[in-house]
Amino acid sequence: MFLQQGASIATVTSDVFRYNTKLRYIDIGDNTFNSIPYDLFENLDTLSEFRASNIDWKCSCSNTWFVAYAQNRNITLIGDFVCSSGKDKHALV
Repeated sequence: MFLQQGASIATVTSDVFRYNTKLRYIDIGDNTFNSIPYDLFENLDTLSEFRASNIDWKCSCSNTWFVAYAQNRNITLIGDFVCSSGKDKHALV
């Protein structure tokens, strides 16, 4: 499932996948948001791949939760998971 890849979506709500609980792949790349809600993947027990390219992630402890979440559930992260904080950038994974 693509979350309107490249559609310049500015925010993602936690219920966006509420009716799609059998998703295995999600691609949210090339959008303008810089964070995702903590419960975005709630009830997505079959999720195995999360793609997110070209997103300037806002780095904070509360915003990088999905890295540990993916590792604990064997979800493959694909993309350039890089935090943007001013001029500095660093990898999340």
